Amino acid sequence: MRGSIVVLALAISPFVARASMAQGHSHVRRHDFPAVSRDRDDDNRGRDDDKKCEDRRRGNPSEKGREHRAEPRSKANKDCAAPAPAPAPDPAPAPDPAPAPAPDPAPAPAPAPSGHTSFSGFVFYDLDLNGVMGPDENGLAGWTVQLSGPVTQTAVTDGNGQYTFSGLTAGSYTICVLAPAGWNQVFPTSGPACAAGIGYTQDAPALAGDVLFDGVDFGFVSAHW
Repeated sequence: MRGSIVVLALAISPFVARASMAQGHSHVRRHDFPAVSRDRDDDNRGRDDDKKCEDRRRGNPSEKGREHRAEPRSKANKDCAAPAPAPAPDPAPAPDPAPAPAPDPAPAPAPAPSGHTSFSGFVFYDLDLNGVMGPDENGLAGWTVQLSGPVTQTAVTDGNGQYTFSGLTAGSYTICVLAPAGWNQVFPTSGPACAAGIGYTQDAPALAGDVLFDGVDFGFVSAHW
């Protein structure tokens, strides 16, 4: 009996040794990998989310297909942020204001009057007292006639009793006779008062040419007549 057990033990021992070797050399292998940071995982996850929310280029579906197609930002994924609105276009620049029309040129100034006025008449012996120097009536020579206004002048009658004031500028003038004692004035009968008798008021116009006013006559008679 003991011999049978020994023989059996010897027969089994190779199998036991092989099993123990098998247990000593396990098929489990160890693989070491570098550590991956959590931030990198988050970045990868963010890229996936971005791709998920990106607009995809698609074909041209039918009108009905377009109505039922889900947009990745609104229907397919509610976590996607709505796309930012397109910036408003810059306003068109205001047009430059139209230039103001040039003012009309100023009219040329009127030429300054360069003409002169003359006054002339007779101082005469008015025998018929009508104020008109007739052919039988004589002029009174050497009498003084006075002009006043813008300018003041005096003139002395010539041998025919005539006087003249010339070269006068525009304005209003008064003409009087300074009669010597012993004479009475007959004409004119109305007008501005003078130192002795009545005179004339005459206006010299502003003209480019010269002008003469004659017939400014004075009639007198002797106080002893």
